[in-house]
Amino acid sequence: MSDEAKYTTDPKNTDYLLKMQEMKHEAGVLGSFFGSTQRAASSIAWVMIFLLVASGILALFIPCSVQPVEYWKIVSPLVTLALGYLFGRKDK
Repeated sequence: MSDEAKYTTDPKNTDYLLKMQEMKHEAGVLGSFFGSTQRAASSIAWVMIFLLVASGILALFIPCSVQPVEYWKIVSPLVTLALGYLFGRKDK
């Protein structure tokens, strides 16, 4: 094998590579994490649910100034709000 770079001249591969680079450029850093614009809202909602539940579980075991019961009184409506958005949303 040589150390030379191999370039493709196949139009199908070239179009594919250019389209992938264009999509990567348009999406940016957050777009690559959350996905396309059609799925970004649901991805953000799932991340929010995960973080709220994880912080609620940590609040049970880590001593802090807020009692776990009080913390769950704040967190549980937010989790149900996000779940209601995810499962109550109608896609067009």
